[in-house]
Amino acid sequence: MAVATPARSPARGSSPAVSTRAPARTPRRPLPTFDPQHRVVRVLGVFAVVYAAALVVEMLTSWHERSVYLDIVNGIEVPIAVLDGLDDDVFVVLASLMAYLALAASFAVWVIRAGRNVRSRGIKDTREFDEARFLWFFVPVVHLYRPYRAIRELWRGSAASDPRRWHDVAVPWMFVPWWLIWLASNTFGNGALVTNYGATTTEELLLGSELDLGRIILRLLCLPLFVTVVWAIARAQRRNRPATARR
Repeated sequence: MAVATPARSPARGSSPAVSTRAPARTPRRPLPTFDPQHRVVRVLGVFAVVYAAALVVEMLTSWHERSVYLDIVNGIEVPIAVLDGLDDDVFVVLASLMAYLALAASFAVWVIRAGRNVRSRGIKDTREFDEARFLWFFVPVVHLYRPYRAIRELWRGSAASDPRRWHDVAVPWMFVPWWLIWLASNTFGNGALVTNYGATTTEELLLGSELDLGRIILRLLCLPLFVTVVWAIARAQRRNRPATARR
């Protein structure tokens, strides 16, 4: 009958065997490649000019529409041909909308790549993901403040000479008026949309045209500030680009 042999205990004074194999390290994700975005910034500037021109044309047509409604309210007879001509204004609105969408698309490309440029400097403790800086514009309620915070964060990460102290970078003056005017233009636009959609009287159509005119004027004021913000961040990123991107 086989008898189990007890295991030997280690000799007194000797230590048990210890594995000398180093623990496996999680591989570090490589930093994104810096992209100066020269072409994207130029395209964005072109679309901004096109959109500004479309807004000017839209402002003229909106002013004409307001004048027609004002004449009707004041009891002035308006020719039928003039009233029929108001229907043609929809083509101007559509052209302005297409220019706006083109500008928004170029901005989306730019802001996502700009976020990657910030991470290419080794800055990882940002609050926003690259894509979120654009998507926040479409989320109700938070669209009132999160996009501004994201763009402000983008500036600080781009302008900081020392990436370890990027939180301390001051924000230029044009960021606040750009954002406030943008919000005001959206408020006027939403008011015009609601008023025109449910309008049943000429007075309501007149109010809708005046609100829409306010939206256009505010957008024209906002546009140069918007382009200035983009160009400032783009210049800061090229100035403080990683050393590996300067070769």
